Amino acid sequence: MAAVLLAAGPVGTRPAAAGVVSHGPVVAVGFAEKLGRDMVIPTFGWRVELGACERVAGWMSRIGTELTFPIESTLGVITGDEDEVEFQVVPMLRFEPLGLQESPLIPFLEGGIGLMYTGLDDLRLGSNILFSDNVAVGVSLPLPAPLPGNRVSVSYRYRHSSHAGLWAESNSGLNTHYLVLTFE
Repeated sequence: MAAVLLAAGPVGTRPAAAGVVSHGPVVAVGFAEKLGRDMVIPTFGWRVELGACERVAGWMSRIGTELTFPIESTLGVITGDEDEVEFQVVPMLRFEPLGLQESPLIPFLEGGIGLMYTGLDDLRLGSNILFSDNVAVGVSLPLPAPLPGNRVSVSYRYRHSSHAGLWAESNSGLNTHYLVLTFE
């Protein structure tokens, strides 16, 4: 069995096998509406993206796709009728087409399920601890020369938060739409 070594390289580097592919800050703004209440959620965090092991990378390359495993932790301030905070950690899968790594624009699709804490108590969510289901589509592009890192990803993300009926009978969930910038 091959050992997996996690070694951080320069921001934005892409190794051939498992390891840290990239890491950097995440800046997002989310928009949600529930029970007549409009909410804006400015969000900040950090993301570490891990490469697939050689065997998985080989399987994915046969179908023309690169697979990586981002892990994202974010803190958001929920503004609306009252101000609250939320915190989440979400492991994800990210798919990019192979053959475009040298292209200025690289499209991607990513998604994942994690856990979150929210301070919202009056929206019939049933719990402050929720699952955070995320799916995103976006494009990665090169950064201009004076900025640190190599690339920035711009994406639209849809997030559904609920406790899946595990902690209370009330489980109406909350849907949020995000515009996300990730510096790689």
